[in-house]
Amino acid sequence: MGFSFQGIHSKEKKLKARITGYPMLPAFRNNTESIPGRSGILDFGMEYSERIIPVECSVFPEQDFSALVHRIDEINGWLNPYRGVQPLIFDEYPDRYFMARLNTEISMERVSRTAGTFSLEFICPDPFGYAVEDEVFSIAADGKTTVNRQKGNLISEPIFELKAIMDSTSSYVDIEVNGELVRVKGKLAEGETFVLDTAKLTAKVVDSNTGVTLRNALSQLDELVFPELNPGGNEVLVSVSGATFTELTIQGRSRWV
Repeated sequence: MGFSFQGIHSKEKKLKARITGYPMLPAFRNNTESIPGRSGILDFGMEYSERIIPVECSVFPEQDFSALVHRIDEINGWLNPYRGVQPLIFDEYPDRYFMARLNTEISMERVSRTAGTFSLEFICPDPFGYAVEDEVFSIAADGKTTVNRQKGNLISEPIFELKAIMDSTSSYVDIEVNGELVRVKGKLAEGETFVLDTAKLTAKVVDSNTGVTLRNALSQLDELVFPELNPGGNEVLVSVSGATFTELTIQGRSRWV
């Protein structure tokens, strides 16, 4: 077993690796407050904190000590935390990736002149695991549709990509997700795509062919609403006024806690 980091598997670095502890839930912070003279506490909910994942590694024996040093140099360059968070996939959980970097220094224990062992500790500032193969839903006609997320166990922050022709400033397309209404108004030409990113809280219009951003489009939202998707069924209702609807694509961004 092993792991892939930055798209490179640990076996390519001649490492044997295994997870030594996988937290079922990441750490979380309780938002509570006590009031003098009152029993108990007030509960204002919680937020998830970072996820820490420890890994034990063994370096395959090399021909000589010089080759071992060369191998260590390669491993250090591969895991260099200065590169920031990178995709991390464990063989035990091949369906999801984490955005992680090293959290502590590495110290190798020599077990022979040409081999050694060391411990890694990865930190995931975003504690959630995301689907390696994301769920993508396509809606080609207005009306009601059920979007069924089958991956993940947590509410996700999807990307909505709307293609429509809106010739007038009074034209609009309504996208209602589980009762939350997004109204996209104003002009949208053929060959343009309106993109609503609920994780980044952004909206933009891009060229449908190249993906190049043409303009910021937050002003085309009637209200700043960024719907989420539940695990399982989600009701999506598309309706138009003074517009020609072409397609709505939803990138699920399915994830696990």
